[in-house]
Formats: sequence, structure tokens, C-alpha cells
Amino acid sequence: SSMGLLNDKWFYGEFTESCSQGRCRRGESRELGLLGKPRDLERDLHLVWPTVDEVRGSLEGWQAGFSIPGREKNISQSFLQQHYRKWGGGNLQRTRAAPHIKMYTRFCRCQSAEGKGEEEEDFKFAWLCLGSHNLSKAAWGALQRKDSQLMIRSYELSVLVAPRLPSDSYAMVRRGGGGGVSGASGAVSVPFAFPPRPYLAADRPWTVDGAPDWQPDVNGLTLSELRR
Repeated sequence: SSMGLLNDKWFYGEFTESCSQGRCRRGESRELGLLGKPRDLERDLHLVWPTVDEVRGSLEGWQAGFSIPGREKNISQSFLQQHYRKWGGGNLQRTRAAPHIKMYTRFCRCQSAEGKGEEEEDFKFAWLCLGSHNLSKAAWGALQRKDSQLMIRSYELSVLVAPRLPSDSYAMVRRGGGGGVSGASGAVSVPFAFPPRPYLAADRPWTVDGAPDWQPDVNGLTLSELRR
């Protein structure tokens, strides 16, 4: 629901590497494979962040955007643009409820047969982390003193969802037609459309200080009126 002022070195380095670990069973294989940093970061590193139009058309309209306090200078950095994905889409009715959530996950593609689009691929999740930490160096930490210490300025509380037993698949497989995923350890639902949908050319990421003041939302209110 918020993002700090990041730099590409930390984002593609420390942050990406910390989220890349896990184990996953691919296809029908009985072997658990170690996951690592994705080879194609442009395709596989996703930042699910609502667009301006998704906030405008949400149940609360512009009012919901005040709970997504991403600043223009942080959200609009050029290296982040290729990674943004829509919050809504698919057949999940709840996606009109604007998010105030911090969720991180590592997934792998189980099948990538020729002619099979992303919507038809199967996915497995190595883990899901739900917490109070924004995407920032303050909350995730940053290496200092020649990588000899980790500096964390804001300590947060998180819940990690992972398979219970070493013999499990270390994966939760996506259910068809929605955001639910299930597997050997039970079922988990993700609150956004999965796989996340790329922005269209006209889409712009929501920023609390960069949205148009004059445009009315789904409830007929403008940002100028709400800020009075």
C-alpha cells in the first residue's frame, strides 16, 4: 500500500535476491527444485499496484486512494514502470475493494508449452508473506559496512505461509478461474487477479499526490472536493 524511494541497485539486488529463494516441484517431477533469481526480471518480477482508474472506479472512489499513500516521486521512477501489474481483473468481484495490503510471494511457472498463454499456465507458490511492511529499505533493511551488517529502521510483523512438512511440495497450485491457490498444505487465496495483469498503454500507477483533481470518481466526487 506504500512504497519508499528506492534505487535500482537495491531493488534488483538485495530485495530481489531476498524474495527469490524457495523450493518448488515443477510439473510431475517428484524432486524439489531450488528456486533462484528469475532469469527474466522484466517478465517475472511483478509489482501489483492499482492504477489511477482502478482507484477512481473502486467502491470508495478517490477516498480509497488516501489509504494507498504512494508518492509521485517514488512510484514514477522509470525502472519500476515495466514491473507494474494491475490490482483487478479476472472474475474476482472483490477487486473493486481498493487494497491496503502488503503481500510478497515467490511463484514458479510449472508449464510453458508452446502456444500456451500465461492465462493457461499453471503456477506454484513456494511461499506467501503477509505483513505490515511497506516496500522500502527502512522496512526490508539494507546492507551496510561492506555488506557486514543489515540495517533495519522499521521493524514490522509478518505472517509467512508455507507448506508444513519437508515432504510437501513447497508449492500451492493455482485454482482455475480465480485468485485461489491450493496444494499439499491446504488452500490460500490471493486478493488480486492471478497471474497479475500488465498495465495497458493508457494505464498510470496511482499516486496520492499525482491523480487528477478535477475528474469525478465513481461516486461523483473529485479529489479537490475531498481535500477541502
